[in-house]
Amino acid sequence: MATHAEVIAAALAGSGVEYSFGVPGGEVLALIDACRRAGIRFVLAGHESSAAVMAQVLGQIRGVPGVCLATLGPGATNLVTGVANAFLDRAPLLAFTAQIPGAALATMSHQRVDLNQLFAPVTKRSVPLGTETDSGEAVRDSIKLALAPRPGPVHLALPSDLALQECNGRPAAADTAAAGPGAAGTLAEIAARIHAARRPLALIGLGAEPATAAAVRTLLERLEVPFLVTPKVKGLIPENHPRFLGVATGMAIDRDIVETVRAADLILGLGFDPVEADKTWFADVPVVALDSAPMSEGDYRPLEAIGDIATLAAALAAMVEPHPWPEELHAARRTAATRAAGPGLSP
Repeated sequence: MATHAEVIAAALAGSGVEYSFGVPGGEVLALIDACRRAGIRFVLAGHESSAAVMAQVLGQIRGVPGVCLATLGPGATNLVTGVANAFLDRAPLLAFTAQIPGAALATMSHQRVDLNQLFAPVTKRSVPLGTETDSGEAVRDSIKLALAPRPGPVHLALPSDLALQECNGRPAAADTAAAGPGAAGTLAEIAARIHAARRPLALIGLGAEPATAAAVRTLLERLEVPFLVTPKVKGLIPENHPRFLGVATGMAIDRDIVETVRAADLILGLGFDPVEADKTWFADVPVVALDSAPMSEGDYRPLEAIGDIATLAAALAAMVEPHPWPEELHAARRTAATRAAGPGLSP
């Protein structure tokens, strides 16, 4: 029978993981070695947070959660900053840490940290391995969770004595998540809001993944509305498009961008996530949104249709009519977005 480390490694490799990043410690060497034998290359980082950031970026590029590893105690605490970055960037990530052996956890104080409480605020879930479920099933469930909207990190703690023990836990129970809210009625209301608007502006955010590009562009062409993109989604629609009005930088402090937003009487969010903005301008304008997960928080209360963004965009495109901006206003905002660099600035 395979060990917990081998079962974990096999689950990762079977899910498409090819690399892990981290700073080794004696407590995680068995997992690193099992991953190596499963064909997963270990990349040594200079710091645990760097390992998490590298894993995050790879996960965002490949669509398979990145994997980072750290030992217990200070290794785990060092990892938290990088994991928190993945949490705020909505990036799929699996963060493995070692933990004190289960038999000694109650009495051993050396490097003892409550890892569940440490990681809970910056992860979608913190999973203690080897308790009641098969470690392989726990890893596969964690991968699904990391990828589910909104994507994010999952923490898994592996007691150092468990890695080399045989894995014979019970299979994890199947998820019984409730179906998401129906979007048909909301789409109709969104279409009505757009119909009533005079200057709707589209705002495309990080939730609009590359697979949504064709449907998003079709909707934009149908509406004939100008649009902004956020930094995380640059490139989804070419910036030489005649209705591109600029990048709503994470802070949206650019004067011209804010003026463009204020010129609109309705914002159509397409995968827009307020996590990309450090000002609350988005709470001061009427917003309707298509997204894969609810984004309402605080005073930000958009009318949301939740589901697959590409499917929602295609459905909405069949329900709306063109709503171009007045030519003079559009030209002025386009000029502002493409203005030349000033004196002394690089082009």
